[in-house]
Amino acid sequence: MTTTDAALSATLPFRQRAIITVGITIAAMVTLLDTAIVSVALSHMQGGLSVDQDQISWVVTAYLVVLAVMTPPTGWLASYFGRKPLFLVSISVFALASMLCGLSDSLGEIVALRIVQAFFGAFLVPLTQAAVLDIHPREAHGKAIAMWSFGMTFGSFFGPTLGGHIIEEWSWRGAFFVVVPFCAVAFVLILTYLPNERVRRDKPFAFMGYILLAVGIASLQMMLDRGEREDWFSSRSIVTAAGIAAVCLLLFGVHSAISNRPFFNPKLLVDRNFAPAMMVMFVNGILQFTMVTIMPLFLQNMLGYSAILAGYVLTPRAVGAMAGNALAAQIIDRIDPRIMAVSGLLVVALAFYWIQGFTMDIGPWAVASVIIFQGLGISVVHVSLNVMAFATLAPDLRPDGAALINLLRNIGGSIGVAMLITLLTRNTRENRATLLEQITPYNELFRWQSMPELWNPDHIGSLALLEAEVTRQASLIAYINDFKLVFFIVLGTVPLILLMQRPRP
Repeated sequence: MTTTDAALSATLPFRQRAIITVGITIAAMVTLLDTAIVSVALSHMQGGLSVDQDQISWVVTAYLVVLAVMTPPTGWLASYFGRKPLFLVSISVFALASMLCGLSDSLGEIVALRIVQAFFGAFLVPLTQAAVLDIHPREAHGKAIAMWSFGMTFGSFFGPTLGGHIIEEWSWRGAFFVVVPFCAVAFVLILTYLPNERVRRDKPFAFMGYILLAVGIASLQMMLDRGEREDWFSSRSIVTAAGIAAVCLLLFGVHSAISNRPFFNPKLLVDRNFAPAMMVMFVNGILQFTMVTIMPLFLQNMLGYSAILAGYVLTPRAVGAMAGNALAAQIIDRIDPRIMAVSGLLVVALAFYWIQGFTMDIGPWAVASVIIFQGLGISVVHVSLNVMAFATLAPDLRPDGAALINLLRNIGGSIGVAMLITLLTRNTRENRATLLEQITPYNELFRWQSMPELWNPDHIGSLALLEAEVTRQASLIAYINDFKLVFFIVLGTVPLILLMQRPRP
């Protein structure tokens, strides 16, 4: 069956559209599921492969760099080779490389296979996002995006919990086999039900623009991923990476402005809805990756939770996200998506405001209740934002638009995690120094009768206990400052939503 983009949604019966949506949603889910599970397995892989922390980090670094570099050309590759063939090849190679990672016995083999995984996995999320819009009529975009977001939610939120159980019950190798059956199901559904489309090989590939963008993104991702380990700009390699990123991205901007063949269509950057949506999606990346990275650290380091208990406490976030997707699917056609997006951002902001009141005595149920609101708000924002971003784009711009908006989401997540981890480390150190200045025998607070005797600064044995408690309190203040920063970032995003226009029915 061959059809054009414009007629695709009109030629497919409802049952076929539903099955395709399930298949491509699973295809998008496996990339996020893989990333979440492998991140949990790193410490176990380190021991099993007898390598140090810096060496094992290349399993993640190599994957993220290649993923970022290969996301932008998705639109051109889909039009040149065809969306369905690119889907099938990407899923097959991704699953095969993942399976081989689980069978590998050396770090070098795993890193090389992770590069292969990222090379082909980078195409899956942009392909699915554009496809879910193309196969459904405009009036069904809200429900279709909600369904697609549900799969993304499952992969990113349930991944750590699922990975923790598999690793505990089996080994780290099991983390790489989890995605294989999901890939097999997606492959069969896409092969059977997704129609072939006409290919366009008359559109030249902007090599110069892509090279500048790829080198700039790779250098930026390398800087962000390894900056904290190498003490940022005190390291020559980080300074070099930052310089290359700045020069290449600046030249890419110049090339895009003056070239007759820019890499991304300039219409994307001037679209009334898509342009502000890119900035909001950048912030959305910060929110999503912050929840995956910072919250587990807070629960384990500050509250003393085990990895499995932390996974259970964070699971309600997935419940909230699924509820948000279901709610968005029901009301997206009745309510202005701008109101939904602003409401979702305010719910997320409220959750981060509540977190600022956390202490080390907070119970798991209190944490879980806030986590639910985070998942609810983020999912509502994600659905409404995607509906508005692509509402004013022509169908032929959707593949490039999906690649660009996902690239910005990933970069936002990388920048957000690097920024928050750096602030967490430095603020902990500064808070500790400030608090230690108060630990003297002359401080009136130590004369209170309610002060534990073990914390008496007159006793040498008590100083170690005092120092440990000061470090805990300094870390808690640093975490709270991180959450406060995210709170203000979320509030600052609200005006961008108001710049968009309501999609026409």
